[in-house]
Amino acid sequence: MCIRDSFYASAAQKKADVVWGNLRSHHYRNDLKRADEVEVQKVDVTTLTRYLIITNEEYFKLLFSLLDFGGKIAIEAWKLLSRLPTSPEIFKSLVELKGVRASQTANWSQIIDTNSRYKLLYTLYVIEYFMESGSSEQQLDDKQSKLEEEDAEDNFSLESYINKDPELSEYRKNWMSDFIIYGGFEFLFNIFTQFTKIDNQRLDIFDKNILLFILKIIKNYLTATFSSKVPFLYSITQYIRLFHLNLGTISNHLDLSLIHISE
Repeated sequence: MCIRDSFYASAAQKKADVVWGNLRSHHYRNDLKRADEVEVQKVDVTTLTRYLIITNEEYFKLLFSLLDFGGKIAIEAWKLLSRLPTSPEIFKSLVELKGVRASQTANWSQIIDTNSRYKLLYTLYVIEYFMESGSSEQQLDDKQSKLEEEDAEDNFSLESYINKDPELSEYRKNWMSDFIIYGGFEFLFNIFTQFTKIDNQRLDIFDKNILLFILKIIKNYLTATFSSKVPFLYSITQYIRLFHLNLGTISNHLDLSLIHISE
């Protein structure tokens, strides 16, 4: 017993990292309590820093202004923006298609700011989310169910916030078709055309990400356009992402999809 105690005491002193790693693998915390023995504490999300930031649009404007400084300041500000929940103001403006739906002449610049590439990229994140979640009714239902479950724990969900307003909820359901009908796709394609005129050597990581997101949105648009003629098209295109699978496996899955289509 003494030898064993002496072994652990020596290991704790000389190989502390290894000992802590072993303890964590057995689900022990830094206070040496097992994670399953500690009662989960309910946290009031309204007291969290992230909640205070996202519910005050002035804070978001300040963060976006820091992006204009460029360099390390811009990178750190972008990291913070990426880790925060989506701005409710920007989210709501996009759901409503503010300045587009209720106007005789659609003013897409009101919600897709091309004067700031950082804000443009941020907006494209939200647009891509709308496009992805609207790719099929079932996928949207599954996503909303998941969000509702998360909302029960978090008390703050943008989708839940939208669903509480009947008008916004209706806008959300028709968002993808309205985006195309009111000229959103053409507006993004014009932005894409402007970026393609820039010398590739002058494009930084933000510019490349803007091009990447616009291309993904175009892909979703084209998929939606042809899905009525090619059933399961959206599911089939997902195989493009599965680069870790060999072609034989993908081919077998595609054959099964075609069998379902023919039935």
